[in-house]
Amino acid sequence: MRSAIEGLTPKLRDTLLLAASGEHGYDEIAAILSVPLGTVKWRVAEARKMIQRHLS
Repeated sequence: MRSAIEGLTPKLRDTLLLAASGEHGYDEIAAILSVPLGTVKWRVAEARKMIQRHLS
């Protein structure tokens, strides 16, 4: 799992880790990263897909 996360691009990894921490909602993450809410949702979904593929 760790190598899968480390293999993500920094943008995907940072977004995923913020979301996975459970400390921030997607709207807060969007504000922290200065990106639109839709971008946060896409990055989290994309990161999860990439990790799933890596683990399969």
